[in-house]
Amino acid sequence: MDATGTATRQLGLARDQLIGTPWSTLLDPAAAGGFAEAAGRAAPEGPQLILQAGLRAAGGRLFPAELGLRQVRQAGQDFLVVVARDVTEREQMRGRLAVADRMVSIGTLAAGVAHEINNPLAYVLGNLDHVRRELGRLRRDAAAGPGLPAGALAARMEDAETALAEALEGAERVRQIVRDLKKLSRAGDGGRGPVDLRQVVDAAASMVAHEIRQRAQLVKEYRTEARVEANEGRLTQVLLNLLVNAAQAIPEGQVHRNVIRVVVNGTPEVAVLEVQDTGGGIRPEHLARVFDPFFTTKPVGVGTGLGLSICHGIVTDLGGTIEVESTPGRGTTFRIRLPAVPSATAPQAEAAPPATRQARRARVLVVDDDPMAGRAVGRLLGADHDVTVHTSPRQALTQLRDGQRFDAVICDVMMPDLDGKAFYEELEEVAPELTERVVFVTGGAFTERTEAFLRGTTAPSLEKPFSQAALQAAIEMVMGR
Repeated sequence: MDATGTATRQLGLARDQLIGTPWSTLLDPAAAGGFAEAAGRAAPEGPQLILQAGLRAAGGRLFPAELGLRQVRQAGQDFLVVVARDVTEREQMRGRLAVADRMVSIGTLAAGVAHEINNPLAYVLGNLDHVRRELGRLRRDAAAGPGLPAGALAARMEDAETALAEALEGAERVRQIVRDLKKLSRAGDGGRGPVDLRQVVDAAASMVAHEIRQRAQLVKEYRTEARVEANEGRLTQVLLNLLVNAAQAIPEGQVHRNVIRVVVNGTPEVAVLEVQDTGGGIRPEHLARVFDPFFTTKPVGVGTGLGLSICHGIVTDLGGTIEVESTPGRGTTFRIRLPAVPSATAPQAEAAPPATRQARRARVLVVDDDPMAGRAVGRLLGADHDVTVHTSPRQALTQLRDGQRFDAVICDVMMPDLDGKAFYEELEEVAPELTERVVFVTGGAFTERTEAFLRGTTAPSLEKPFSQAALQAAIEMVMGR
């Protein structure tokens, strides 16, 4: 940027305002440390140092920039020359390409994910149908005359309990797959936090299991804990790309001869994630180009050439590196290194649930436009609380206006007539004391409006499907306020 043209336009400052302005006032404070460190490394006649940083324009607006720092010597004095380039359009394009790549990944995995969901659904529905028919037979037997011998009744009850336990296990498998897909869909929200690489591997492996199962054995090696500061969805996207590439490098039907190995390793300072395969490898003339956008050796319709480029961008944005080693005919290894989260800031292991205790019986209002979802919540809570279920939020508000009072409110977020945000705002007028007693439940799909609302409210939220224990804990928490 020169002080007479582009810089004045981009920063919204007049020329006389810009000349003499310290760089520190133009930089995003989050980039100040990196800028100072790069400036200290710049040397006369040395190479230009490149730094990604945000610049602050007039009015406080931040925009992404690429800074080139170089020391020059004139008249016996050293000067730091900084060349800044606005990369807003480039970053927007990268974001759009990342979304496109996620859609390609989801499309590639759609049949496999459907298979992974349909398998447990088959025995969930089969077992539930068996229990339903068994209950009908028991009802008919009881109506026909004297009861069954105790031994026969106990055996049939045990069989029904086993079928229900297997149905619950299958439903839990489906929940895990859906949870992992939701993480991938949220990869564009930009939020970061401590992420356990082992959880990322488990999530990606569950989604790509069908793709791998026909080609190789999947081996996961967790040699150490490894946590990084990242967006979990984006890291999952990276690993999905690497696993799909590894699978596609191996022909089908040779599972016993091939392995795809994912290794989590590292030190307290650096976390390392490796994906190794025993596929056909990458030819030497292609190896240097694998991270180039739109470069692919796959047939038309199989690869877009975006995947590895997106992986490189995501890893680089996180302050890490990704490298590849390959030997034709023997396989390929991708190695990712990321700064590790110090143990002091690593998330603590989930505490063991407290010993079961008798909770105070409460009056609970459930508001959910899906009648079966509302009834299910009512059944989960009915043994311990007095539950009223409404499928219409307006009817629930009318009951509150008529003087009915409750100790807690369970409210769905996405409802067609009056969503959770609008219901909460009405509640502030009708029964303000209840606004601290609301627990929101959601299927995980939000509009921008409702997502912003949930981030800004202190009300806890639970993602469907949830357990009775999680629901009970949320009620106890809001009742304790």
